[in-house]
Amino acid sequence: MTVTTLTNGVSQGTLLFDGAESTNGRAMMVISALYHTVQWISAYRIVFANVTDPNVAIALDAFTYDTGEPVETLQTISDEDFRDVTLYAGVAFRSAAHMRIDAAAAARVPVLIAIQYPERRWTTPSTIVHARAAFDPGIFAQHLAAVAMGLAR
Repeated sequence: MTVTTLTNGVSQGTLLFDGAESTNGRAMMVISALYHTVQWISAYRIVFANVTDPNVAIALDAFTYDTGEPVETLQTISDEDFRDVTLYAGVAFRSAAHMRIDAAAAARVPVLIAIQYPERRWTTPSTIVHARAAFDPGIFAQHLAAVAMGLAR
């Protein structure tokens, strides 16, 4: 992945999102959250990985149509895809085992995950802090903004 340069010459990098919509991931919730980020998200390249559900692709097309913000999709994700990524984020159900957390860590990419109804082994101080963000797109967007803006400094 390469970093896009915006017309004003500034780019904050790439936001990579988990695009799974299934018993594992909640990509549709993340897409809803992106509508709350239109004031600042244009500073980033937006990429959704693991997009296999056609409804996710349709929702991403609608987001681009509604906001004018381009979104790239990947059906799968490789270790190489983490190069130049600023933040890897997603909403998961019960666990985030399907996400590429190890690859993100190996690439030194910060991770933001909110987990709905986390299994015991996934219940950590972080999942407790992000519990409401796992169900509310507006709150997830606030967490996303706080982390992204913090990394931009």
